[in-house]
Amino acid sequence: MQKNYSVELEVFLAVNRERIKFLNNDMIDLLLEIKQNNLLMQIEPEYIFLGPKTKKKPPSPVKCVRRAFNTALKEAGIKDFHFHDLRHTSASHLIMRGASVKAVQEHLNHSSPTMTNRYAHLSDKFQREQVELLNGLCSEEKSGKKL
Repeated sequence: MQKNYSVELEVFLAVNRERIKFLNNDMIDLLLEIKQNNLLMQIEPEYIFLGPKTKKKPPSPVKCVRRAFNTALKEAGIKDFHFHDLRHTSASHLIMRGASVKAVQEHLNHSSPTMTNRYAHLSDKFQREQVELLNGLCSEEKSGKKL
């Protein structure tokens, strides 16, 4: 049975603007799982993202997500990837899964669809699948079907 959550994430910006971001069910499940694991380890429940636990101190909240992200990239051996690239990845996957350019534009808070189109990079596999939509087009013309 598919769970249906209704969760909004408020993001406060330095320029005194507020954005509402919606989280999908998979992300909510992941965050709840992390929180549950933290509770099992008797860690403060208001924190989800924690730094490493050492012999001398318990894990503490991550203060800088970007720094933690860069550390994870380094440990994973991933080069030439930046935190901002996640916005491009998100836009690409949303478009390839059928989201409208307008919805992605608003999700990324772009002022124009032109900027959103710069962010959405379509995979080779997706482009091949889209070209396959043209299969049968000539045979439909010959059989007299209207296109």
